[in-house]
Amino acid sequence: MRSDVRAAIKAGLAVAVPSATVYDYVPMEPGLPSPLIMLEVVSTERMPVTFQGTQRRHLVTVHLFVTLSDASYTESASQASLDAIEEAIGTWVSGASGAGLTWKSIKQAAPSVVDLVTTGGDVWRHEAIPLAVVEV
Repeated sequence: MRSDVRAAIKAGLAVAVPSATVYDYVPMEPGLPSPLIMLEVVSTERMPVTFQGTQRRHLVTVHLFVTLSDASYTESASQASLDAIEEAIGTWVSGASGAGLTWKSIKQAAPSVVDLVTTGGDVWRHEAIPLAVVEV
């Protein structure tokens, strides 16, 4: 189930990036902490498996946010924080890529995209990392 995949990724990222608050959904409330990681399932595909029914493949976007609106975060510090978090996530995904209880495979599905996002008057450095997850 998608909820199991999100929960397992959340648990793994919470350990891999202890400095970030990790949500397995996209929260809408104001005043969120920085750095912040949100998980969003953007699609699910049911692939036929010969004589075995179907297998689910999910595309999950990992959204990283680091504030630029807090005086303690300069642009340089914000970029350095985003870089370190992306590196930690990439290392975790590489280590978690083998079969486990929740998935047969997990990998980065495409290049990440970095941009600036303004929400509620706050400016955030944002990176979206697409992951492909094949369920057990």
